[in-house]
Amino acid sequence: MDYFNKMGDMMRFFFAGLRKIFPVLLIVARAVGWSFIMTIATIWVGAPTAVKNLADHWEEEGLKRGVSTAYARQLNWAVRVVACVVIAFEWVCFSFTTVYLIVFLFWIF
Repeated sequence: MDYFNKMGDMMRFFFAGLRKIFPVLLIVARAVGWSFIMTIATIWVGAPTAVKNLADHWEEEGLKRGVSTAYARQLNWAVRVVACVVIAFEWVCFSFTTVYLIVFLFWIF
């Protein structure tokens, strides 16, 4: 009898945890999905164009959010560096994921 009470408590604890972690997992999955979409778009349009577009967008957002226009040139340079690093990191992650999926598919078949 005591076993079933502990089992019920464990099931309630499991589903309560699952209910709390599910939104976090959705947020992470959405971020990963957008990252892969951005990587494919970067490959499609080319890295310099993608870096320029991304940096311009981030610069506009920064200026909208209160960064002084006196620092616009430095902000543009900084976000270009960050955009370049982000795109390089996404390419590396995309490459590793692609290799992993191909190895996994060959292992299955």
